[in-house]
Amino acid sequence: MKGRKFQQIKLGYYQQIEESSGQASQTIGADIPNGAAQAELLRAEQLSLQHNAELAFHAQAKAQQIDTLQASLQTAIQSQATKLAAIEQERPAWPTSKQARTLWQNQIAQAKAHLAQLERRSERVKEIAQDAGLYADSMLDELAARKLRFHRPDLARQWDALQQQQRKAALQKLRSN
Repeated sequence: MKGRKFQQIKLGYYQQIEESSGQASQTIGADIPNGAAQAELLRAEQLSLQHNAELAFHAQAKAQQIDTLQASLQTAIQSQATKLAAIEQERPAWPTSKQARTLWQNQIAQAKAHLAQLERRSERVKEIAQDAGLYADSMLDELAARKLRFHRPDLARQWDALQQQQRKAALQKLRSN
């Protein structure tokens, strides 16, 4: 099921790639002379394809990271629950010192606190996964865009410049009509 979700996300990104490269062609080509327009359109389409492909890669990586984190947290929760049960089984015998009983109680309290912390983390990751399932376009796009901007700032700057150029061209087209 999770593999299908990744495939759907990936397919959605590739559809966005095709749409955005077509939009780049339409908005830039209107105001540039023919030879320069061809070169600018080609550059814009290549940049759009590269940007969107990397964005899709990072979004898929984030979705996989969510699944991996969920699995590792569940393993850690099970391990901690087993550890807590083992500590509870090692209860000191009745005629023991107060210090031994206090030490045992502290171990139980620490184990329970750690288990509660793991469960809170797991719940937060589940919330993120649910949000990513419901709002995949917004949440995963945002996480992937942040990662892309961090790892490829040059591509992000070029993409921003292209988007600004497209907005200016669209605004000029609206004003001329």
